[in-house]
Amino acid sequence: MNLKQFKVSANLINRSEIEKVALLAFYYMATRNVEEFSLIDVQGWFSSLGFRDPNLSRLRQNLIKSRNFNKGQKDGHYRLSAKTVSIFEEEYLSLKEEHEEVEPSNTIVPLSLLKSRGYIENLGKQINASYDHKIFDGTALLMRKLIEILLIHTYQHLGLESVILQPNDKYKDLSHIIADAVSNNKIGLTKDTKDCLDVFRELGNFSAHKALYNTRRHDIKNNAMAYRAAVEELLYKSGLKK
Repeated sequence: MNLKQFKVSANLINRSEIEKVALLAFYYMATRNVEEFSLIDVQGWFSSLGFRDPNLSRLRQNLIKSRNFNKGQKDGHYRLSAKTVSIFEEEYLSLKEEHEEVEPSNTIVPLSLLKSRGYIENLGKQINASYDHKIFDGTALLMRKLIEILLIHTYQHLGLESVILQPNDKYKDLSHIIADAVSNNKIGLTKDTKDCLDVFRELGNFSAHKALYNTRRHDIKNNAMAYRAAVEELLYKSGLKK
């Protein structure tokens, strides 16, 4: 069940503030493996559902007093008590079921960046969902695909598509496209983007072709900021974002 469905199922609109927090903490734990949360996380949860921003000072005191919560391992973080989790698991078993709809998140690529063409936004959703569900080889492949699409759109937008086409009108391999993009002054990529494009190509290639290789969380997490910046730059270069 997605977040909007859970809002209705759990009757969140008629719950007290602290009840909303407990139920949303369980939702994100069950669907995104979020074990701990901060006050800022709660503020984001409430905002995404159209609820009034909580008073953070009051909320902090209520979390400390409530038996439904324990202090988290990180400073300023909280987690549901084991008993509360057990109660919610019985009541909301459907959260553990699989659903075809991709639940939007902004883990790797902020979806607000990708609101240009539907297939690009959907690709971003799949990248984020794959990472959220620990499908890291899939994440790497999809990240590579998005970079390739945005580079092709960039060449098209700048009137340079012929540079990356083979005689049979198929696009050249991504390694050749990246090599040209890095050296082509008409593309005008920043140094940071030049430095990282081949990282994402190789990560996707390893995931696809190396039989004994599995992408790990840190392979993606350590490069996530550079990826986000490169995607944003290419969205502007391609004319998909103004």
